[in-house]
Amino acid sequence: MLPKSLCICSSLITLVLNHCRLEKGFVIEWKSLNSLKLKYAKLDDDDIVNLLSGCPDLETLESSNVEGFSRLEIISSNLKRLKFEEYWFSDDEAYHSLGIIAPYIRYLEISGNLYDLKCKLVNVSSVVSAKLTFQNCYTNFTRSISGKTYPDTHQVIRTLVQDYLQKLSYATQLTIGTWLIEVLLQLEGLLLPELKCKCLTLDLHITRFSSKGVAILLQASPYVETLNITMATMTVTSCNFSSSYCTFIL
Repeated sequence: MLPKSLCICSSLITLVLNHCRLEKGFVIEWKSLNSLKLKYAKLDDDDIVNLLSGCPDLETLESSNVEGFSRLEIISSNLKRLKFEEYWFSDDEAYHSLGIIAPYIRYLEISGNLYDLKCKLVNVSSVVSAKLTFQNCYTNFTRSISGKTYPDTHQVIRTLVQDYLQKLSYATQLTIGTWLIEVLLQLEGLLLPELKCKCLTLDLHITRFSSKGVAILLQASPYVETLNITMATMTVTSCNFSSSYCTFIL
């Protein structure tokens, strides 16, 4: 449990909370805090609101393996960097969806394994640099833990990917990972928005699907001036869709 004395320590500038719990109704007074990283924690929506309201000068927020909240709303114009890394998998379906409302952030990074979390960008209209190197494990997405079925898995993924690219279409720097590249190829007929990106970085594992996916992305990126490609080989394909769905590109 985080000590109350620390919660009102107004001289803190940088803080990393690892495996910490916060008492309900806690008061945060981190008036000088510039950077906050949360690791391995369970925080609900009210906890997030309380945290952010107590950090008026916060510029950088990082979340790593944190669960329990379904809405991340950042209303402070001071907070410019948001990093969402990994997702602490929960058996509770209520935590399998996250909406990010952050109209003032400039730098966004979403990375690591999000399992079946549906992370939606509701408002990130000021982002100039975005890094999307996460992966979703949708292998079992059609059958949730509660036994409910989601028959149109690919439509859900299609909507998410289209929304990501649409919301970030005005970013001037983009870094895209393997999972998103493969989705672009495997969801046949996916209509992509025109990207304004001038510097495009592709962080890829080499699979049978990645090269064609890259071509599709480049067709939607007519303003690219700098293209960076980092590549690593892997022995097992990272494609998480059913093999029958992928047969059209073999």
